[in-house]
Amino acid sequence: FFCRLRKTKQRFSQTAMATSNDQQQLDMLRQNIADTQNKLATWIEAQKQAVLAGKENHRAALSSTSKDIHSTQQTIQQLQKKKEQNESVARKNQQEVAALDSDIASLQKTESAVQDKKTALQAKHEALQAQVAALDEEVKQEQLRALREVEATGCGKDLYQKHLGLQFQKASDSAMRFLMTYVDANEEGREFSVTLSVLPDGLYEVTSTRPAVDTKDLLAELNRTNNLGPFVRGIRARFQALCD
Repeated sequence: FFCRLRKTKQRFSQTAMATSNDQQQLDMLRQNIADTQNKLATWIEAQKQAVLAGKENHRAALSSTSKDIHSTQQTIQQLQKKKEQNESVARKNQQEVAALDSDIASLQKTESAVQDKKTALQAKHEALQAQVAALDEEVKQEQLRALREVEATGCGKDLYQKHLGLQFQKASDSAMRFLMTYVDANEEGREFSVTLSVLPDGLYEVTSTRPAVDTKDLLAELNRTNNLGPFVRGIRARFQALCD
């Protein structure tokens, strides 16, 4: 009996020891489970926070992308509007270029016509210049002939010299000197003179007067009318005015 009792006691002791070991293992298992649950909860929370942060970043990125899309759409609209304006300006410029080309063609035709007219007028001008030169030479020769006739007309010379104290002297081939007396009432024999020459262009020129008097207006009238009589009378009157 005691042997059986001892064996039974030993079995109970072994069972108690086994139970204690199992309890320790169970406690360790529970602790491991608790640690695992804590780690899992921490991981889940971290993943949740990461997901929330990613969601917030995605929302911010989506908002920024929406703004970029809106800005891009506005830029596209502005560019489209600018494109339409440029196309309108280009069409207008093309119309202006076409109008300018038409104007240039018209001006070129006008220029050609004007050039032809200019050539014709130039030829006519040259012909007129030749005629004027011939007329100038004819006038010059006529003036020289008149001066020579005055010089050569004996009766005229005597008449002028007798009544007016006027004498004609040849100063050169193209110049005549007019000598006057009976000008100064206080000295009838006092001589006054004016020398008149013919220039290459056919105009008269007073080269000298003695004494000096102004002859510009008389000379201008002589060149206008080609009449020596009024010129000589005008000169004589101015000489007489000096004596008064």
